[in-house]
Amino acid sequence: MDLRNIVTFQSIVKLGSFHAAAETLNYAPSTVTMHIKNLEEELGVTLLERLPKLKLTSSGKLLYEQSDVLLRDFDMLKEMMTSLQSGKSGFITIGVMEPTASFRLPQLLAAFQEEHPLMKLSIQVHNANALEELVQSGELDVAIGTTPTTYNDDVSFSWLFNEEFGLLAPITHTLATKDTVSLRDLHGHSLLQTTPSCPFRATLDRVLLENDIKVSKNIEISNLLALKPYVESGIGIAVIPEIIAKPPFTETRYVPIADFNGQLPIGMMTKTTNLNPSPALSQFIAHIHSIYHPTTLID
Repeated sequence: MDLRNIVTFQSIVKLGSFHAAAETLNYAPSTVTMHIKNLEEELGVTLLERLPKLKLTSSGKLLYEQSDVLLRDFDMLKEMMTSLQSGKSGFITIGVMEPTASFRLPQLLAAFQEEHPLMKLSIQVHNANALEELVQSGELDVAIGTTPTTYNDDVSFSWLFNEEFGLLAPITHTLATKDTVSLRDLHGHSLLQTTPSCPFRATLDRVLLENDIKVSKNIEISNLLALKPYVESGIGIAVIPEIIAKPPFTETRYVPIADFNGQLPIGMMTKTTNLNPSPALSQFIAHIHSIYHPTTLID
């Protein structure tokens, strides 16, 4: 339906004649007549009785009653489309792994939402392997997690920061009295660990093996964030991200590991074949990069 025909119809009804509508809309009289003819043919009804004087039919009355709604909804739709194309609004599906999901992303999104209040976001928390698969399948627009475990042509990775790790111990533990510890200090202690699917678990196992550090691993916990309360209960010690260890619980203490070189690189994953990301996604990616790499942005 050509909305110009609706506008012409409204003008005729409001002004009371085809001629007045033509003058107001700056149309030739034949154009006004053609608009009404096209509208009546499209709807299959007669909207106006011309003789003996101009009068709305029952169909015309119904269309006139609804015409304001039609035009208003169309104007709203145009505004939405303009906003979508400019990046002011849109919908982004974001995947993220812990601890970034709980300790970093909320602050990042608060700043982003303040600048883009019309943007709609869906946040999905997954492990690293799931994030890679969901980005590759297109179910996620972008993901924030560790580097992909295998080379993947379909997924690109852009480094943001390194997650730093240290030791969390109960305050009654012998290692809690130290200002710093070494890897050798962990030898022989009961160490709480995440499951093998956790990307940091592989890093920690490698570091312990390379340094011939033997620890007791009687308990595995699938959620990295859950290690903290388990340490507080006195079950064991844990190597955990610094960001979730501080401030420690009242019954635990965080101690840096001086010779631990097991940082976890965190970055953004996007689908390589997505050569034309939506304006909304481009705005989000630019926002994240402006936080972690502001000097790399080009004006």
